[in-house]
Amino acid sequence: EKYISSERRMRELLANYPDSKFGKEAELYLAKSKLALRDEKPAMEIFEKIFRSDFKREYKVEAAIALGNYHFDERDYERSRQYFQAIRDSLGSDSEKKMGQLMIADGYYNDFDSRAALGAYLQVLGMKPEPDEKYHSLYYAAQAAFRLMRISDGLDYLQTLATDETYFDSLAVI
Repeated sequence: EKYISSERRMRELLANYPDSKFGKEAELYLAKSKLALRDEKPAMEIFEKIFRSDFKREYKVEAAIALGNYHFDERDYERSRQYFQAIRDSLGSDSEKKMGQLMIADGYYNDFDSRAALGAYLQVLGMKPEPDEKYHSLYYAAQAAFRLMRISDGLDYLQTLATDETYFDSLAVI
């Protein structure tokens, strides 16, 4: 967690050894260091380069997650969606694909696009979600259904949660 030193070393490596086999990895760590130091704009520029260029798949996933989260936090849900869709559609592992789909759904929900949010949350349920992902998806699918005035559908989603022993500790919320 010595981000200042890390940033300096990565810049030195990139400047002094531009053809190094560690160059692309150094760019990823430089972006991560800048992000940790809250130097977000340069970090996002590097992550964008990694995402768009010829880098290893795992580097592209890290870049897409960072870019997606950054734009999501900035409430630019449409822009964040392109990165999460890339993770879901081609780059990510199964767990990363679920995370990407959940972030897509949350973006639609936050943008008050309840129809798209409902569909996106239901897609998460088809991806073998972990218990917390299932809870989140069903709960917000119910909220989206309520916004669409599909009350019986929303109640069905909540009923699914209420009858699952895994979520008995959350019955008061449900």
